[in-house]
Amino acid sequence: MNNPSVQPGLDFLLFSPETVAFLFVKLLLLAGFLIYLIFSFLLIRQTTLMEATFKTALGPILKIFAIAHFLVAVGVFTLAIITL
Repeated sequence: MNNPSVQPGLDFLLFSPETVAFLFVKLLLLAGFLIYLIFSFLLIRQTTLMEATFKTALGPILKIFAIAHFLVAVGVFTLAIITL
């Protein structure tokens, strides 16, 4: 019989083009979140180096904010993996 859901000429594909596009977008989003996670880790490293080089009263506070930022980035990345 004729299957109207399959486009003519594309029945040899394992996945539909919409599914492939959706998987591609998911991978791009996860890669973006991973890059942001790496950035937040580098932010901790930079604030630690800054604090060791240039002592200020705000150094420990900035380091705490950098660590909190990293923890939030880890949470968002984990949530993205779970939901996507």
